[in-house]
Amino acid sequence: MQRKYIYIIVVCLTVVLVTATQYFDSNKRKTDSDHVHYLEEDYDNSLNNVEILSQLELKNVQNDDKHIPYTYKLVIEGIAGAYKYSYNDQEKYLVFDAKGEAQILLNSNESIILYDLPNDASYTIEQTNNVKESYTTTANEENSTIVTGKISLTNKVVFENRTIIKPIEDESEEEKKNPVTVDNIPKFIILSIFLIVITYILSKIKIQRFE
Repeated sequence: MQRKYIYIIVVCLTVVLVTATQYFDSNKRKTDSDHVHYLEEDYDNSLNNVEILSQLELKNVQNDDKHIPYTYKLVIEGIAGAYKYSYNDQEKYLVFDAKGEAQILLNSNESIILYDLPNDASYTIEQTNNVKESYTTTANEENSTIVTGKISLTNKVVFENRTIIKPIEDESEEEKKNPVTVDNIPKFIILSIFLIVITYILSKIKIQRFE
């Protein structure tokens, strides 16, 4: 075979090889690009579908040492079923009905933390008690027994109950001038009777001596 034909064949093979390499590289880059685009879309969709969960701390504060039970009614939008909460370093579950309502009893100076709540859900918490003592109640430093808000990453609701202490009234000027009060009347009656009896006994003793 003549040398010039050999050169022609080598050139043709080189052109074919270069063309094929570029074709496969182009397809590979397109495939990689499509795969990356698919991964990005899948990642974005996953982020959009992730539900951010939050927690809610409920604290009951009492200004005296009385152990008073308080009932708390919780209403949280869009939840139902059992939700985990911590109470006295123990994990328990609070059951919400189909309307998102639940009740829990807390004594003086106790607290709970509810977990796995949907972020940005509306909530309402109301406090009631069955004691006869008079108390003023503030909820998050507002004069109220009801708190409303939206669940965020960390929430803290504090109900503070304070005893209404009546001030001791000073004695009036009339009472200071006249020490005889309702409480002192029995004492005066007893003292008067005692004096009468003593006087009578002494009079009898004198009469007998003269006789």
